[in-house]
Amino acid sequence: MRDLPPELLLQIFQNLTASDLCSAGRVCRYWGCISTSEILWRKLCDTLEVKPELLHNDRALGYSWKEVYQMNHGSRGRRRQWLRGCHSNFSSYQELPKQIMCTMDVEGWEQIFQMELER
Repeated sequence: MRDLPPELLLQIFQNLTASDLCSAGRVCRYWGCISTSEILWRKLCDTLEVKPELLHNDRALGYSWKEVYQMNHGSRGRRRQWLRGCHSNFSSYQELPKQIMCTMDVEGWEQIFQMELER
């Protein structure tokens, strides 16, 4: 496996999930270096259900694509979307985007409710 050129390894890694990519990055230093490629994490960011301009705003703040993915994925990402006001002012449940709900800690919900009350 050490003889694989980085281009081929990148092609293989492009088919991995974020979790699998992180696991592969722990195999050895060579794989770890390839697994942090901006190309791979940019592709994963494209799969997020987040407005592209929000991702680009994070990039403009100096975050890597991997960091952008981590900040906008799962419950952490949903929480950021709520706090940004992305899910405010809907008149009915049907207007909410699909898969809007997720498991979140009490502090997260407290922040969201407080922000909604202030809006």
